[in-house]
Amino acid sequence: MSDQLDTSDIARLLNISRSRARWLRTDPGFPEPAGRNETGSEYWYETPVLRWAAGQESSLADQAPLLYRPASGRPAPYLSATALDGHLMLSWASELGKVGFLHTPGPAEVSKTPRALQRLVSLADVAVLVGVNGGLWNMWGPELCAVDADRPDRPYMPRWTDVQQAIGMPVPYWIPGLNQPQKMARWRPGSPPAVVPARHPYLDTAPLLRLFSDEPDASTAGQAALALAREIDRRFTREIVSEINAIHKAMDKEAIALATTVDPLPRAAELDEVILRDGWAQILARTDQLARDCVGLALSWDGGFSFPYGDLAELDPQRSPYAREFIARLQPTPATAGHSVTERTPVHTWSDPATDAPAITSDDGLVYAAVPFRIPSTGELTEAVLHDGQVWIRTSDDTLYLAPARSGNGLSWGYSGSGPTTLAELLDRLLDDITTPALHASTSPDDFPRGLFELVRGIPQNGSAVLTRAQLLAARRQD
Repeated sequence: MSDQLDTSDIARLLNISRSRARWLRTDPGFPEPAGRNETGSEYWYETPVLRWAAGQESSLADQAPLLYRPASGRPAPYLSATALDGHLMLSWASELGKVGFLHTPGPAEVSKTPRALQRLVSLADVAVLVGVNGGLWNMWGPELCAVDADRPDRPYMPRWTDVQQAIGMPVPYWIPGLNQPQKMARWRPGSPPAVVPARHPYLDTAPLLRLFSDEPDASTAGQAALALAREIDRRFTREIVSEINAIHKAMDKEAIALATTVDPLPRAAELDEVILRDGWAQILARTDQLARDCVGLALSWDGGFSFPYGDLAELDPQRSPYAREFIARLQPTPATAGHSVTERTPVHTWSDPATDAPAITSDDGLVYAAVPFRIPSTGELTEAVLHDGQVWIRTSDDTLYLAPARSGNGLSWGYSGSGPTTLAELLDRLLDDITTPALHASTSPDDFPRGLFELVRGIPQNGSAVLTRAQLLAARRQD
């Protein structure tokens, strides 16, 4: 049966003859046609037809889903909260039959999709099983899905008001992430919302909090770990508050009883960037599993935005003499938490003695090196090298560094775009201060000397260049 129902479809839907379906269409209360198809014929949608049928005589009402049928709205006896194949089902003895409302501790709202409910209704011993449909929303609120036990092949989407009318009270709703099993099992009709601290459903901040508790009070590593744990929980708290506000604005808001609310987090002072990056440098240098877990959380959260590394460089010693020069100074080191930033299985693990940045040799023969957020030198820029897609900076003590770069804001040349503009601005700043940190992508031509941009733009993308300090200063003066 298609989404657009004609008279024959309505007859099959209501299990009546086509002639009776034509006659029912003349009933003043029958739904108005939803429109006309390409042939000019009228069509209807299933839900309005079934809702109309639910209020008719029993032969028609029996064809409608249970929750569409009229109910008095008197409070139904609440039965219990019972475990059901890893879920928690609340149940009521309604006048329409036993109503089960399914919840899942944790974030797994996807478990209440139509297919899952069709499987679970046979285990539930209820007349109808209802759940939130995979975290989807519509104008009424979080989208519901229901399956009647006597017709499991026909899932449908009731409104919250339908369930409220059946059980005679607002329907309890636990926001994913605040749905703790113990609090859910203790719920009773009329219970006030339980106050629950927000904990991200997919990112467990426990390793960060443990590292913080293990460190001395003045430890920058402990402060960095705590700052990330607070950031994760604070942002998730904002998401929860946003969902609570959305429920308060939903059309079925009076039918939804929030069973939990969030415990607001106190506003903490922002940690100084120098302390933050130093703290993560200490964590990244550790070899224990707790440090690795914390680094993994940071990578999952924001790609390690506060690490002392801004990007990852892929270096091929067969193609680039500068890569060979850089690789030659690497020193072997035990695998640290920092080596996980490469997100590859290492054959060898290294450290750059000039920056302490980790590097690995992969099984493909390439070297993957973390790019320092800034160059730790007291010298000055003597040349910038553009070769094999990589930007190198040589300083007055003849040390070769990977140019500071942020992940997602790469440095490049040979065209008009954010890569060359960011490179031009970075070179401008490095000429005056070699410790300039990696830049966000440049957005305005006024942010850097135009001559430097024209210089790097004019170098072919697949070409290379060694730009001396004198050349860079001369280009800068051409504005």
